[in-house]
Amino acid sequence: MAKLYRELDSRLEAYIKAQPSFFVASAPINCDGLINISPRGTATLKVLDANTVAYLDLSGGGIESIGHIKENGRLAMMFCGAQGNVLRLHGHAQAIERYHAQWSHLASNFSCLEGARAIIVLSITRISDSGGPPPVRSLEDSEPRQSFVPRGKRSSGTAVLA
Repeated sequence: MAKLYRELDSRLEAYIKAQPSFFVASAPINCDGLINISPRGTATLKVLDANTVAYLDLSGGGIESIGHIKENGRLAMMFCGAQGNVLRLHGHAQAIERYHAQWSHLASNFSCLEGARAIIVLSITRISDSGGPPPVRSLEDSEPRQSFVPRGKRSSGTAVLA
């Protein structure tokens, strides 16, 4: 069951910093539009205060997240730990581009801005964690589940959920 937090404390901040990557999720208002889920590296992420984080949106990929943020501001971040722990941050985001009055102030939080097309600032409205997915183990350790995998599809070392 998810546990809710009022703010990012030192323990949650340390957990965020310990992850090599995180995911951002956004969606348009129109139900015909595509939901976007993108991986990001935590080297581009800064905790600004107990209820605000920011990350660099780098050029090289699509700009779906920025488009959705400009349309409705909704954004979620998910950090997945090696032990299956999951931390989610939900909130209202702003895309601060280079011409924006806040760019210089926010940019001072980052050591390298190379390739940055925007700084995404998330004002957090919900923080939750959970135990996450069950641990992953190899097929060799899960004989009862092998009956569900067609014989021709089994391969040594293939990962399955425990």
